[in-house]
Parts: sequence; structure tokens; C-alpha cells
Amino acid sequence: MVTLRVAHEHRKLRFRRRLFGAVEDFQEEWAELRDNHEDRSRFAATQVARAPMDDFFRRYIHGNDELPLPALLRTAGLVVAERPEWALEAEKPDGERDRVKERRLRAWTGIALHPDRLLVRNVVPDSPAWRAGITFGDDIVAVDGHRVAPATFVKRVADHDPGDRCRITYFRRDSLEEATLTLAENPERKLIVKPDPDATKPALAIRRGWLGV
Repeated sequence: MVTLRVAHEHRKLRFRRRLFGAVEDFQEEWAELRDNHEDRSRFAATQVARAPMDDFFRRYIHGNDELPLPALLRTAGLVVAERPEWALEAEKPDGERDRVKERRLRAWTGIALHPDRLLVRNVVPDSPAWRAGITFGDDIVAVDGHRVAPATFVKRVADHDPGDRCRITYFRRDSLEEATLTLAENPERKLIVKPDPDATKPALAIRRGWLGV
């Protein structure tokens, strides 16, 4: 009996060694492939730009800097504007403008929910919900004393204006909690890209070569 148990443990140990060895081999091969791919990409980018790209890779590939898209697009004869979605709705002609939608797009909590659930997936730092103490994993059940579902939570909140106070009831583990938020104006913006009417000839040439217009 002891001999069988020892043999069994020995086989398990050999299997684990083979498994871990395979994982280590895969990790080494993946690291080599990734490094080679980046080297090729860096070389190609340098050839196209006709300039060193080390700083670009350091800041935008390995770092956290955001690409200066508006400035880059201007070199291709395009202009970029940031507009809130509610403002875009307000600018529509009267026949197309939805004033209810426009109003409901303005109020903002900073809460991101799981799809089809009222479980908090994320809270934007320094948002109304963050300041009220709502956090990841809270399970929302009501807004202003009215039970909500995933389809009605946003509507209940959106019936308020920025600056209004809103009560959110939620479970945190087994404890029923309530937080009062002072809603803010939605900071989310859409990027609107349009041809630049004052584009220079070199910029127009880049745009035609890129977009054909």
C-alpha cells in the first residue's frame, strides 16, 4: 500500500515538473516573440518617420502618456473638438432634438455597473459616488426609495439635474446601506473629427493619401 502511494506521488511530481517546464518554455518563447515583434515595429516606425522613435515607445507604448491626437490629426488636415453628448443633442434642429434625452444625459454619479446587474464594477475617483462612499462590489437596490432594476437605475438617476441630491440604497455584503450623492454634470466627452477648412497644402496631401479626401 505504501509502495503504491509513493509511486503515485512520484508520478504526480513528474507530471508537475513537465507541466511547469512547459509553462516556463512558453513564457520564454512568448517573451522572445514579444521583444522581436517590438524590435521590428520600432525599426519600421523609425524608417517611416525617418527619425528615432525611442522616446515615442518609452512614453506612449511602455509609459502612461496619452497620445496627442488633436495635434497629430491637425498635421493630416483634420480638427478635433471635444463635446458633451448632451450638448450635441441640444444643437440638433428642433425636429430632431430630444429634450428629455438631453436632460437625462447631464446628471452623473461616476458609477459603472456590471452588464445586466446592479453590482458596482467601478467608481470614478472624486466622482459623486466616490465622495459618498460607494465602492466596488456594492449591490444597488433602490434610488430615492424606489426599487430599481438594471434598466431603470440610469433613468431614475437621470431624472435629476446636476447639483440635485440623490439617495442610493445598496447592500454591502449583508449590510443594507444608504448614501446621499450630490450629482455632477457628466464629464464624458465625444471627439468630433472634421476636415480642417484652413489646412495647409502639406496637411491636405497627408489627408488625401490617408483618407482619400
